[in-house]
Amino acid sequence: MRYANITQVDRFQLPASHPHLAMITIDPADWHRFQQLGEDNPAVLILGHNDPADGHMIVYTACASQETLRRLEDGWG
Repeated sequence: MRYANITQVDRFQLPASHPHLAMITIDPADWHRFQQLGEDNPAVLILGHNDPADGHMIVYTACASQETLRRLEDGWG
C-alpha cells in the first residue's frame, strides 16, 4: 500500500525514505519481539500501534521498499 492510497490511516505521515505502510496484526505477546525487529532493521520504522483488543493489536510500520513490506507481511501476517 502506498501512502497516497491510505484513507483509513491518515494520522501517520510516512517519511520519504519509507513510503510503504504495512498494517500488521500481531498477538500482543509478540510486541517486544516485533519492536526488536524495528530496532534491528533500518528498512523498517514502527510508527505506532492500536491498543490490544480481542487478543490482537495492529502495528503500523513504514517500510523502505515494496519488498520489505512483502517480507514483513509474509513473516507476521
